[in-house]
Amino acid sequence: MPEWLNATTASLGLSLAALLVSLSNRRTSVRALHLSEAQEQRRAPALVIRVDDHVAWNTASGDRYVGVSVLLTNSSDRDGSVTRASLHVRHTDGIVIQVPSSSGPLPPGPVRVALPMPCNLSANSSASGWLIFHTQTASRGPLIDDYTLVVDDSRALVEHIPIWPLRELT
Repeated sequence: MPEWLNATTASLGLSLAALLVSLSNRRTSVRALHLSEAQEQRRAPALVIRVDDHVAWNTASGDRYVGVSVLLTNSSDRDGSVTRASLHVRHTDGIVIQVPSSSGPLPPGPVRVALPMPCNLSANSSASGWLIFHTQTASRGPLIDDYTLVVDDSRALVEHIPIWPLRELT
């Protein structure tokens, strides 16, 4: 067998081995890239708000309140906090009044817990409770068209959740 044929065969064998190693490394690199992207996605700020109930009631003194029972979830790997919650009351004439959450009375009924603002949310944690809004000044004048809960996060997230119609408590 000629000597050049042995060199060619050896070179071909080494080339195939290098190709197999590079394909294996590429597969490992692609898996590492997917893991890295998933980790970055978990680090991205995320706020999930679930509204469990929304009610309205009048006190004996004639004040009107709106209560919204919420579950706030920070589904990211970084700490955050809900800095503000407000109720946007839109009237039929187009005027929108923003009512900040307050420390007013809790809705009548079973034991309830008020959710203080600001509300700190550690990484992958949640908090639940009632957001209370004193809407006496917002309910005067034209009829109310709808209510929207607006929640601001310390990581520049803003969530808008419609909460209409309200359940009236007596």
